[in-house]
Amino acid sequence: MTDRKTVLLVDDEKEFADALAKRLERRNFCVKIAYSASEVLRLAQNDVISATIPDVNLPAGNGHALLDDISSIHPEIKAIILTGYGNILKAFHLVKMGLCAYFSKPCDTEELTMALSNALEE
Repeated sequence: MTDRKTVLLVDDEKEFADALAKRLERRNFCVKIAYSASEVLRLAQNDVISATIPDVNLPAGNGHALLDDISSIHPEIKAIILTGYGNILKAFHLVKMGLCAYFSKPCDTEELTMALSNALEE
């Protein structure tokens, strides 16, 4: 990947989000972090976002609804769900609906990076 793509990471677990953002930045991604559902639209409206990695369960919202909101602003956005509440049936349905990938926390950074890179090359 020659140019840096901007990724919107959405997770209310601040330490986890900060650590993941640092790992992705070392792999040449520009990462914006929203720690709450309320921050998502502000960031999505003010930045060009190529991909998003939302957590499914947030205190004041959920990743599925946020994807609809973000997609209305950035129709071509690529999405990878990241959750601490993995469910293989839910993952199957979400990927069938157009998500690029679905990972349970904690996930392997290399696998996440590969999925993100592949999604952005499509």
